[in-house]
Amino acid sequence: MSQNKGWNSELAHIWTKMVGPSRPTISEINIYMKHIRKLQYTLNRKVKMLILGSTSEFRDLAFEENFDVTVVDCNETYYKNISREIRHKTLLDNEKVIFKKWQDLNFLDEFDVVIGDLVIGNVAPEEFENFISCISNTLKQNGLFLSKSFFKIATYKVKNPKTLIKEYYEGPPIHPYSAFAYDLTIYSLDENNLLEFKKQYDILKNLILNLF
Repeated sequence: MSQNKGWNSELAHIWTKMVGPSRPTISEINIYMKHIRKLQYTLNRKVKMLILGSTSEFRDLAFEENFDVTVVDCNETYYKNISREIRHKTLLDNEKVIFKKWQDLNFLDEFDVVIGDLVIGNVAPEEFENFISCISNTLKQNGLFLSKSFFKIATYKVKNPKTLIKEYYEGPPIHPYSAFAYDLTIYSLDENNLLEFKKQYDILKNLILNLF
């Protein structure tokens, strides 16, 4: 995460309140580890992992698995705030951190695994090709790039905000993030299918004002 000035201490605090799929889930981590284990079987040394962003779940995982880990995040404030989420505090003493944009990395055949949560959506479209090239150069031969992304399903009929509210209060209990995130995101896309955060914020604000 943390690829622009918008990622700050306030958003770091908000992120700590989020649930999957905005944060890695146990199921996702198990899937990642399945692939890492296969790679690990072929290596006769410690796995070298690059974590894109300050995601605490991946940093704790790397510590538990005794990986040689480096974290790269362009925002030091965000890194420090998310570090409060770390379960294994001792890892902070030896963790290698680089403060740089992901698409500006200059590693060459350095890491076995590059991992990050929702990283593609945090790279500007005009920088995406360079980002992929950087990740490719960073990985050793047969290395793994592990991540997830959200995609708009072409046949999906997005629900308007009022319908979402109605179904939320009339249906069984569900976490509000899971109830609203996908539809509100699709509803807030611009003509280039990019999320307009201001539009999404305005929709949520108007819903709150009309409810209370």
